[in-house]
Parts: sequence; C-alpha cells; structure tokens
Amino acid sequence: MRRVYLLTDFGYRDYYVAAMKSVILDLYDDVLFIDVSHDVQPGNILQGGFILWQLSLVNVHDSVIVGVVDPGVGTERRALLAECASNNVLIGPDNGLFSPLMEALGIEAVYEIDYSRSDYFPRVSHTFHGRDVFARAAGLYLRGVREFLRPLDEYVRMDIFRYRRDGNKVYFKVVNVDRFGNIVTNVSCQETLLPIRVAFSGKEQEVRLVKTFSDLDQGEIGVICGSSGLYEVVCNGSSAAEFLDVDIGDEGIFITG
Repeated sequence: MRRVYLLTDFGYRDYYVAAMKSVILDLYDDVLFIDVSHDVQPGNILQGGFILWQLSLVNVHDSVIVGVVDPGVGTERRALLAECASNNVLIGPDNGLFSPLMEALGIEAVYEIDYSRSDYFPRVSHTFHGRDVFARAAGLYLRGVREFLRPLDEYVRMDIFRYRRDGNKVYFKVVNVDRFGNIVTNVSCQETLLPIRVAFSGKEQEVRLVKTFSDLDQGEIGVICGSSGLYEVVCNGSSAAEFLDVDIGDEGIFITG
C-alpha cells in the first residue's frame, strides 16, 4: 500500500478533496490517504510551502505527495512532478509550492506533466487542475505510466528560510500562523535573540524568550523555539497573531541587545 499525502487550500465545505481522492482511487486503489491540511489560506503559496516542508521532519519514505495551492490555475504555469530520495514523488503546480520540500528531501529528477495528452488527461477544466491534472497524474504514476512526463531543467524556487541579520536586528518573514495564533517565523533557533524585542509594522513589543508556553504569564507575549526549529512569537492562552495584528507573509524584526 502506497501512502498518498494531500495538501490543498480547498477546505471541506465543497466536494473538491473527495473528487481528487476519487480520481486517484479510480486509477490505483491500493493507497492510504493522509490529509496534511486542506486549511491553507486560499492561494497562499508561502503557507502551503511551509506546511509541506514540515513533512521533511517526519518519515515520508515511499510516498506520493500531492499539493494544490494554485492561484495560477488555467494559466501558462507548468504542472510539476518531482522524484525525490527515499522513493518520494511530489506532484503539483510549478509555482514554488514544492521547492522547499523537494530540496529538503533531495531531488533526483524533475518533470513537467504534459496534460495536453488527451489519452491520459481526457478532460481538463480551466479551474480544477487538482482533479483533472494532479490527481490523475498521481494515479497514473502509481500505475507505472510515465509517458506523460517530460524532463524539466528548471523549476520555480521559493526560499522561505531567508532572513537577514544587521547588527542587533534580525529581519524575518512570517511563514505561518497556526490555529492557536502562534506566529511562526523563518528564523532558525540557532540565532541568538536574548534579550529581545519584536516589531511589526513599526510597533515594538517587549518579549521574553522562554522554553514553554507556561513560562509566560497568562496573556503575555513571548518567543519560543518551535517544534520545527524556528522561532515563534506566542501568547500564553491567547492568539499572538490577533494581539499583534499579524498575518502570514508579514515582515518583522527581532531586536536584541
């Protein structure tokens, strides 16, 4: 049985996730579906790319990973299939969504999905490539079909972990806000940040660097090293993102010294 991981920005209100799973099962039914998330902010490639990258922190060997966060659906953007180390296959739009995970896993080959091949892709809508292209590509690949793939020399990259240190300031980007309102930055926990303040939109906030949420007073803002090895701005018992009016993609500054 092959594991198939799915990530989308579709949510669960509509039938879109079920449609993708049905197409894959029609072509190859010996699969175990693992839903990574279907709650990515609509069209937010940065958030989707970060969540997919987190799969590199667990054992995803011998898996097919399909990701659909695709604001360019129906345009000239390419459809991508990447073969990575440990027999992992990544399928989705070539818009940078997969590049952090591809590079973390180790790229072995990258292909463009030629969905103009009507013998393999008989019906391709302009608005639902998740069903008509990516799910079909996953099912066909699992069946051993490769004729719809063309070697690709380059792909769209998204460097989500680039931050900058200038003296006592570390300039970063928010790569995720989880359901608890924790603000996930792209700053490695290897950076030294003590003592510390954090600034968003020019407004500074005194914070403490702590090990656990309970080291903070109720309602206090602080900074912890999160489970992904990145610094997070958090609030004990409440949403740091709401308190500081911060969202994914925003830029901030850690101020030390």
